[in-house]
Amino acid sequence: MSYAAQGGTFGGGPVCTGAPAGIISWWPGEGNAQDLVGHYDGAQQNGATFGVGRVGQAFSLDGIDDAIVVNNNAALNPASITIEAWVKPGGVPAGNIADVVTKWGFDATVDSYFLGLLNSGGVVRVLGGIGDGATGDSGFSGGAVALNTWSHIAATYDGATLKVFVNGAQVGSKALSGSLVTTNDPLKFGGNAVWSEWFKGRIDEVRVYKAARTQSQIASDMNAAI
Repeated sequence: MSYAAQGGTFGGGPVCTGAPAGIISWWPGEGNAQDLVGHYDGAQQNGATFGVGRVGQAFSLDGIDDAIVVNNNAALNPASITIEAWVKPGGVPAGNIADVVTKWGFDATVDSYFLGLLNSGGVVRVLGGIGDGATGDSGFSGGAVALNTWSHIAATYDGATLKVFVNGAQVGSKALSGSLVTTNDPLKFGGNAVWSEWFKGRIDEVRVYKAARTQSQIASDMNAAI
């Protein structure tokens, strides 16, 4: 199917669905860091660039210090959330985390939400985290994400349960409680300078919603243009 708005192709999905209910932002990575829904545009840092994406172009990050940074906005501090992205990781060192989409201050009082990858025992898994404003959260991982291959990853939180998804399938859940912590920290794609959890590879079609989407909605989102 032709993806007319951005000149790419979604395999099998509709050309355009219109903006889904509850979507806050969509960063397609088409040669810039513009948010085509909420207009919370990002900025490339340290040489972050673009390459061939899952759809059109994607953010291309070196795993050393590249990142996309979106300034804080009240809209990016929802009570419930869904975070989605296509990723093509070039590698995640054993025992390490690679940040994909984070609003994480790396202090328990300012940690809000996190979507990334974790190399656990040689298996790269999707990792989700939700801050509680007090004790911090080590996150919850599940599934398996192949290297050098496009995979769709997502995390949702509805105030009671954190769920993580790979390619539209739920691969784990963790009981939590309370609303997301409101922070003034920026939203980042691809890494941070505190723990050096840099992502090496490509990130595409980043979307953030102000509600926990269902598994069927996430599966639909994988192949749906907005």
